[in-house]
Amino acid sequence: MAPPPPTKAALASHNFNRTAAMDVGTTHDAAAASAQEVKASAPSASKKRKAPAQLSGDAGSVHKIRLVDFMCHHHLEIELDPNINFITGQNGSGKSTILTALCVGLGATAKSTRRGGSIAELIRNGASSATVEVWLNNGGPDAYKPEQFGSHIVIERRIAESGASRWVFKDGAGRKVCDGRASELEAITDLFNIDVSNPVTIMSQDSSREFLHSGSAHAKYRFFTKATLIDSVSDALGAASAQIDTMDSMFDDKVQELAPLKERYKELKQQHKDALVLRELAERLDALQKILAWSYVRKLANDVARDKSKAAKLNDKNLPKERDLIANVEKAIAQAQENLDQKESVINEYSSVMQEHQAKLTSASADHRVAKKDLQQAKTHHLAAKKKATDHKQRIQQMREKANQTRRSAEDSGGAIAQLQSEIAQLSADVEKQRGDVKAANDTNKAAQKESDDAKKNAEQAKTRYQDAQRETNHSRKLLVNAEAEAKGGAKGAGSGTQTLRRWAHAQTGIDPGSVWAAIFHRRTQFHRLPVGPIGGAIALTESRYGKAAEEAMSQFLSSYVVHDQHDAKLLQTCFAQAAGAGSSRAGGQRPEHPSYLVMNFDTPEHRIDASRLPPSEVTTLMSVLTFGEVPSKELAHFKDNAKVVKNLLIDHCQIERTAIARTSQDATRVACGDGSRRPLPNIVAAYAENDGTKSFLRGRTQATIRSQKDWARQVPRLAVAKQDMSKYIEQQIAQLRTSVTSAAEEESFCKNKSSQADGAAHQALQRCKHAADAVKKAQQSLSRAEGRLSNANDSLNSATAQDQGMNECDALLSTVAQMEVELLQYTGQLEEMNNRLQHAEEREKGANDVVQKITLDSQGLFQKNESTQKAISEASAAVEKHQKELSQRREHVEGLEKKSQDFAESIEQLEKALVEDRAKASLVCPESDADKAWDDFSNAIKCGPDETDALAKELQRTQLRVGQEEENLGMTFEELTDAMQHAKMQFDTAKEKFKAVSKMLESLKESSSKRQKRFEEMRTLQRQQVSHRFNGYMGRKGHSGKLDVDYDNKTVDVSVALAHHGGNGKKATATTDTRALSGGERSFATMAFTLALGDSTESPLRAMDEFDVFMDAVNRRISMEALLEFARANARQFIFLTPHDVSNAVGGPGVKVQTLQAARP
Repeated sequence: MAPPPPTKAALASHNFNRTAAMDVGTTHDAAAASAQEVKASAPSASKKRKAPAQLSGDAGSVHKIRLVDFMCHHHLEIELDPNINFITGQNGSGKSTILTALCVGLGATAKSTRRGGSIAELIRNGASSATVEVWLNNGGPDAYKPEQFGSHIVIERRIAESGASRWVFKDGAGRKVCDGRASELEAITDLFNIDVSNPVTIMSQDSSREFLHSGSAHAKYRFFTKATLIDSVSDALGAASAQIDTMDSMFDDKVQELAPLKERYKELKQQHKDALVLRELAERLDALQKILAWSYVRKLANDVARDKSKAAKLNDKNLPKERDLIANVEKAIAQAQENLDQKESVINEYSSVMQEHQAKLTSASADHRVAKKDLQQAKTHHLAAKKKATDHKQRIQQMREKANQTRRSAEDSGGAIAQLQSEIAQLSADVEKQRGDVKAANDTNKAAQKESDDAKKNAEQAKTRYQDAQRETNHSRKLLVNAEAEAKGGAKGAGSGTQTLRRWAHAQTGIDPGSVWAAIFHRRTQFHRLPVGPIGGAIALTESRYGKAAEEAMSQFLSSYVVHDQHDAKLLQTCFAQAAGAGSSRAGGQRPEHPSYLVMNFDTPEHRIDASRLPPSEVTTLMSVLTFGEVPSKELAHFKDNAKVVKNLLIDHCQIERTAIARTSQDATRVACGDGSRRPLPNIVAAYAENDGTKSFLRGRTQATIRSQKDWARQVPRLAVAKQDMSKYIEQQIAQLRTSVTSAAEEESFCKNKSSQADGAAHQALQRCKHAADAVKKAQQSLSRAEGRLSNANDSLNSATAQDQGMNECDALLSTVAQMEVELLQYTGQLEEMNNRLQHAEEREKGANDVVQKITLDSQGLFQKNESTQKAISEASAAVEKHQKELSQRREHVEGLEKKSQDFAESIEQLEKALVEDRAKASLVCPESDADKAWDDFSNAIKCGPDETDALAKELQRTQLRVGQEEENLGMTFEELTDAMQHAKMQFDTAKEKFKAVSKMLESLKESSSKRQKRFEEMRTLQRQQVSHRFNGYMGRKGHSGKLDVDYDNKTVDVSVALAHHGGNGKKATATTDTRALSGGERSFATMAFTLALGDSTESPLRAMDEFDVFMDAVNRRISMEALLEFARANARQFIFLTPHDVSNAVGGPGVKVQTLQAARP
């Protein structure tokens, strides 16, 4: 990776800058050294080299530049004179490449040279690497490490295709001194005072062009401060002030360290006081230990006496009483068991008898079930036989009656058949006729119904057309009234919010934006963000002359709206529909189309466009003539807040930053497509003409031109801001609206007549339809009656025919009756047999049932006796269980009492043994009399009695804890504590005195910094006067005058130039502050004068100017050349001038070298 360029702060050339920085750094170091004892560290001052005097000899000037595969040069080596050098050559010969190589070789980046985005882009096409060698003269007393480099320093920068680069430093003989180190390059350029980023040291074509074309006072100020190094001096003073502030802040932090020293002294003093209390606590602890030792003995003696009393009561009273109760319970159990045995013997006898009865009952029940089943079967067979005989009798009777009826009917039906056949033929013909009538009536009804439906549809269409025409008339009249009112209001009306928005409603949509915004405000709480639109209402032109070009470039978006998201888009469509239904419509009664809309996130930041992607600064772009955030009315104030949204949209969709505007179509073609002598300007997608909106652009390599289809003689651009243009637009709109009102009124009258005629035709068709329906209904009724009569006649004929055949059927029926009577006799015999079987089954079922009933009654008596006995057994068994449970509980209780008695004996034995041991231990602590004495001495301080062991133990624990804490807090002996307290007091007093001394030094630093700042202000004022004076002197060489007004507060430089020929005839010339108002030659001369005036303020060993005479005529070039030569000879520095003009006849003499470059070969 390439090392960074030298720091600009280190290249400040004024003695004031270096002296001030060194003074501040020295004072800071003294303060830091004085505060070291209290650990107050501060950042050291930046290393500053001493201010050099005027460099002697040619130290730091360029001896030679050698290029290999760099930009357009395959191999170039050029030697320079240490004084004045002119490099000439045609455009494209590589003159500017030499300056670029000089900058790159001395540490500049590719971007800073504006010749590429990365260092790899400077490699010649087709090559894989490039080399730049810069030879610096290194003679005289100001030489840099002459013992290593000798008379020349060779700085070689090698550039790889990957973008990496490295430096190699050699001597004049080509021997490598060291590899690339950023510090080495910085030291060389710092010593020689070479700053390639200073536009006065190296003025490239871009720097010259920016100054020539820039009208910004801020840009000139940056040029001025960078050239005079005032910005570097200001930065150095600011850094020194920041260091002082840092030291002040650190001192404040260190002052806080006094508090711990003071607290330490107070703490040790308190500990010394607490040490006296500790002795009293130790004596109290000893007394508590004695009292507690004999308190345990007394407590054990009391416990032994208590347990002996409880054991005597248990053995003498409780145990004998429980044993007597156990004996009584055992007797009760024996009696209850004897009663239970008696009851169980009785229940066994009942069980055997019950088993015998159960067997008899089972056998009798089985016999009864068989008899009952046989009885049921007999009943079933009897009923079946009886039903069969009865049914047979009924069939015989029915067949006899049918035979008699058939005989009578056959006799009466002979003559009626012929009459019925004649009547049926006549009725059939009548039915066919009625069916034909019904079909004809249906056809007539369908035709009338279709005619009625068509008439209704025509009437509805005519009514809808009439309503649309009426709505269009009302809307046109309303627009006409508004337009006439605005026309009467003059300029005020032309700029009103309603008209500003309305002129963006295209004829192709016909929706009034006022109606749209009324619908939006009605739903404003539902929107995530209020829309912006129409877009044309949110922008304006800086000058109305750009209106035609702007309209052609953005016409498809001026009537559009912008929304934040899809949710807002749906709401906006609803508002469009509401506005369309509120009266907006198009000419001819058509429904209006909705305006277009675009979705764009309103939170997207404003687009920042890289300067390398923009057209040259001299080109007027569409973005530069637009202002964003226009507010048509106070209700639409959010247009201003969302100005970035509109700007981003037009950049994305219209490329306004790359769309150029020229005065004429020919100019637009030259800008966008170029001509024979020049290429098209970069980063331009299209150019529009101001006068007629013609568009010029390149389609591939083909030049394309599109003429505007608008009649600009009759149509005013909607973005025009001039009052007369808006008035003309309103007058045209009023004329169009009046025509629309007349046409709409005529259409309304025509539609109204058509609607009335259609209503009458529909009514007549409806009447004809009703008559046809009535005729169909009557024909269908007649047909139904005729078909009914025909059906009745057919039925009568069938009946008569059947009756004529009845005699044969009668004979067959009588024969069948005789057979059925024989079968009936058989069925009667079977029924008598079934009656006998039924009686026998009933007798068997009754006998079996009586046996079952008798056995059941006997079993019930036995069962009742058995239940009473079972109940007595249950009661006796429960009594036995109760007594046994009580006996178990009594025995367990006695066992518990016996164990408790044993536990008492063991406990008493252990307590007596412990009492002997505790008494012996207490005697080891002290005699009992000493414990009593200790109690007498400290009873007032102890908050419990001498026998309260637990309370005494807690008191002892608290006292031990406090003694431990006090000893831990002290951590030393009483004598050591006294020495530590005195040492802490001495530390605090010493630190306090040192901080007072550092505070005094800081105040001195602040006062010194304030003085340096004041001297800097005086120097800036003097620098402004001197540069302005020199600028006026150089301008005076041509009879002009000039003045520089530098405003350091607002950071602006205003250049005022008064040209001699502007004040002809003895009149005083009028000064101008806009350099863009000067001709190209005048601007070039002013730039040169400004640069020379600034040059006296720098101390660089070399100066280079590229195309300093651009736009100059012969006279200006001659005068400029003389001034440059005079300035160069008066300053012992190296000058390098690049120009495409031949200067061989204009310059000459010693110390001047002219070299001409040929066109670079690929």
